[in-house]
Amino acid sequence: MNSTNTPCHRSKHYAKRKTAGLLSHRIAYCGCIIGIIAAIAIPNLLASRRAANEGSAQSSLRTVHSCQLVYRATAGDGDYGDLARLWP
Repeated sequence: MNSTNTPCHRSKHYAKRKTAGLLSHRIAYCGCIIGIIAAIAIPNLLASRRAANEGSAQSSLRTVHSCQLVYRATAGDGDYGDLARLWP
């Protein structure tokens, strides 16, 4: 009798094939969940990055304004200077 045709061998082969199919479904589900989480997280990340860039721009404008006031009061004779004169 051939050992590959025994009912026990066939059931083991079927169980392995069923488990492999189940594993691929689990991987697909995990991929979908990761995709959904990324779709939620990426816009929030971009919004926080935009807010940080806006804060940096406001800080730079405050620095330029402060430099303009100091230049006007000291070396500008009442006039504001351009950026080349503010930063040597």
